[in-house]
Order: sequence, then structure tokens, then C-alpha cells
Amino acid sequence: MLCTNKLWFVLLWSILRTSPSVNTFLRQLCKPFDRAATVFSRAISLTVSELFMTLAVPTAAAFDARFARRLMCLVSITLYSSNFLKTLLRLPRPQAADGEGALSREEGGFGFPSLHCAAGMALPCFLMSQASPLAGVLATGTPRHVSLAYPALIGFARLQLGVHSLPDVAGGWLLGLVISHHFEKLVGSGVFEQWFSAQLAAPAVVSLAIALALAHPRNRAHGEGVGGGKERDDAPSDGSVTESAIVLGCSLGAVLAIWREAQLPSWQPKPLGLGYGRRDLALRCLLALVCTGAAKSAFKPLAKRLVAAAFQLYGRARLPERVRDREEPIAKVFCYGPMAWVLLDVVPALCASSPRSA
Repeated sequence: MLCTNKLWFVLLWSILRTSPSVNTFLRQLCKPFDRAATVFSRAISLTVSELFMTLAVPTAAAFDARFARRLMCLVSITLYSSNFLKTLLRLPRPQAADGEGALSREEGGFGFPSLHCAAGMALPCFLMSQASPLAGVLATGTPRHVSLAYPALIGFARLQLGVHSLPDVAGGWLLGLVISHHFEKLVGSGVFEQWFSAQLAAPAVVSLAIALALAHPRNRAHGEGVGGGKERDDAPSDGSVTESAIVLGCSLGAVLAIWREAQLPSWQPKPLGLGYGRRDLALRCLLALVCTGAAKSAFKPLAKRLVAAAFQLYGRARLPERVRDREEPIAKVFCYGPMAWVLLDVVPALCASSPRSA
């Protein structure tokens, strides 16, 4: 316990020593092209969140189902681990020089470790590993240089925007390295598919997803202190509960896709017979994007109505307060779960050139 407290104070000291000085230095450095630097920072930050889910994973799913599922699980593990550590440590984001509020109002909540930097490090490390079908492409030349530069650019973006301190960024990189290393070993051993292909995997994961959604700490309210400190009443609240619910839903969908393939191999749509010509490649990507958008649009209102109906049927007044406060996260789990299943199972089946055997 004493060692943990010392570590917490060392982290807090390093955050206070490096912010906002590092953030303001980068802003001054980019001042001649401040608008372009800010637009770039926001755009590259999206590549490990919204753009990853809506573009990168659907494209991967249209060509290699197993690879897309692994990518989804890797990012899910990384994001949820980062959110867990943030909530556990409760360390602040960079504060303004006067100490009266956050340096940036773009994001609220806790800061260490940086979620974007963790994912930004884990993704290229896994893509360059032997567990990835892209390892050969990223081994040499420009692709390798871009892959190695990507985590650094993500770190620059988070510092330039003022949403993270230097220790947040370094902690995110370290977390991403650790997760990528162990995830590569897990995939290479074959245990990954073996675990989630088991007969009881789907009900176990569904139960775990519900339990995690219920057990996740609540959102930090406006004005509530970070790390025991005081904040202004207009401080942005912590969005880690909603974010983690989305991550849980995507993880659930990936596991359901693996389980369905192993336990119900004949239960899948008939392949459209798409080839790998230029026109067929475009159709694959378009189909993946359309299916993803349609599934989200369909499942989002349905999930909310079903969860609300279940709460009313049981009687909201009889439910514990912790459960009543989790209606929205639970709905998001059951929205993104089937959406990710469509993306990682139905889309690859439709895009298969011939009936799948794996």
C-alpha cells in the first residue's frame, strides 16, 4: 500500500512538473501554423477511435475475418485497460497556468495513462508482429517508418491539444507495448481462438460484459476533485463509463463472431462471390461500411428500448441505485455488441469468394 501511494505521488509530481509547460511549449512552437497543427492533431487522434471503428476495422473485415476480430479485441483490451487505470489512479489532465481549470476543454475526466497513446502504440506493434498478415508489408521501407512514427505523432497530438501531460503520453506508450507483446504471444499460441470457440464462451462473455457494465465506477460529476483535488463547477465530466461500455460491446461482438464460427458453422449468409479485382475490392469496402452503419442505426434504438423495458418490468424502484444508474451503459453494450458481430461475422461471410471453412 505504501509503495502504491509513493508511486501515485511520483506520478502526480511528474505530471505537475511537466504540464502545462510542455503543452504550452509545443503550442508556441506550432504558433506560425497553429490552425493546421490543431486540425492535424484532432484528425490523427480520431484514427484510434471513430475512424478506426468505422473505416479500418470494416475494411479489414471485408478481407480477413480473423485478423479484423483480433484487431478489435486488441483495441478493446487496450482501451478498457487504459480507462480502468485512469479511474483507479484518478490523476489530473494538464491544468491551466493559473490552476483554475483544465488547459483544454476538449476532453474531461482523468488523464493517466493516455488512451490514444496506448492504442497508438499497440496497433502498429501488433501489425508489424508475426501474428499479423501485414508483417511482411510493414517490415521495411516507408510503411515501416510510418508505423514507427505513428505513436510519436499520436503523442505529439495529445500534447499539442493540451489534453494530456508528458507522463500521460509515456504511460500510454508503455501500456500499449506491454499489451501488444502479450497479445501477440496469446494469438501465436492459438489459445485466443480456443478460448472463445468453446461452447460456454458466449454465455460467459455476455454475463461478464453485463457485470463489468454494472461494476464500472460512475461518471465523475461536475466539480468533483481529480486525485483528491478541487475543480471548478464547470469541469467536464468523465466519459470513461460510456466509452468503456462501447468497448465492451465491440469485444462482445468479436467474441460472438468467433463462437458462432466454431459452434454454428452452417449458420451464415450465402457468399456474394466477390473477387479481388479493382471493382470487387471497392464493393467489399462499400459493403462493409454500409453494413456497419445500418447495423448501428438499427440496434441503437432497439437496445435502448429493450433495456428500458427490462428495467420497467422489474421495477426501477426495486433496483439498486448502482444498477439504475447503468441503464445507458448496458444499452450501449447491447447496441455495439450485435453491431460488431455483424461487422466481424456477417460482412466476412458475404465478402467470401467461396463458402468459408475458417
